[in-house]
Amino acid sequence: MIKTLPIFYFRPMIVSIDDDINVLNSLTTLLSKKFKITTFLEPNEFLAFINKHCSPLTGLNLLRGCEESEYNDLHNSLVEFKFSEIHNLFNQQDQLSSTVAVITLDYSMPTTDGVSLSKQLNDYTVKKILFTGSDNYELGHQARDDELIDRFVNKSVNPEHLLEIIEELTFKYYETITNSLKQHIEAETPLPLSDKLFVNYCLKLFKKLKIKGYYLIDKDGALCMISEDEQKYLLTIYTANSLDQVGRLIKDEPSLIDTYTLITQRKKIPLKHLSYEEFDLVSLSENLVEPELLLGKEVYYFNIRILD
Repeated sequence: MIKTLPIFYFRPMIVSIDDDINVLNSLTTLLSKKFKITTFLEPNEFLAFINKHCSPLTGLNLLRGCEESEYNDLHNSLVEFKFSEIHNLFNQQDQLSSTVAVITLDYSMPTTDGVSLSKQLNDYTVKKILFTGSDNYELGHQARDDELIDRFVNKSVNPEHLLEIIEELTFKYYETITNSLKQHIEAETPLPLSDKLFVNYCLKLFKKLKIKGYYLIDKDGALCMISEDEQKYLLTIYTANSLDQVGRLIKDEPSLIDTYTLITQRKKIPLKHLSYEEFDLVSLSENLVEPELLLGKEVYYFNIRILD
């Protein structure tokens, strides 16, 4: 079960190792609905591949130092999160979709076994599924208890259920590699990405809109989402606290009295943009929309729109 969302996600590559070509063909048919997939009959060929694999996420640094003069009511940390770097990262969609996130390993192969192979992957952040065609689950469960693998699955598993398992592990992969960055952001304000009700809402939305990737664009939890047909959507989101912060920014602007009233009464929220750093007070009153509400740990005021 996906309990929290990473700060960004893009459907990655799945790699499968099995000595049965029919199994690999079946996995390719199933997984290629959503993911790139690479398969190997020989474990040594797989090891040669994974040892050369270089993800665009390797060495990713999304934090920057900022001067004390940059402090304001919305940004008050000596270390800032570089949202623009995630935006730039998503210009590398081909590379992101080639990032190996989940590996499926056959339990028993002529030259080695999946448990032994998984031990050679301890230095990788990939998620691992051990497949078996037998009813002897003891070694698989032990491997899971020893944290050598993430899931142990019989090859007779329902295909759609297997697809759900793999999709869940891809989210957990991104959660693992972005967790420290997420903790940095949440040191100031909790993100809705950690709110179960918001997570469930987003997962349903991703399915409905056929979203293949998204990324966080600000500390309120706004998301830019990208669909399978390359359509972009922007989810603008606020909490009561972040709307109050907006109100404090504009309360002394005579030309924005009506806007101030609409925002503080929660009748309207300002739209956000991909280049969001601070509000453009000149055009603020022209960029207000009536929000939808979602009740989670907090009341979330949000809007979803298609980007040109």
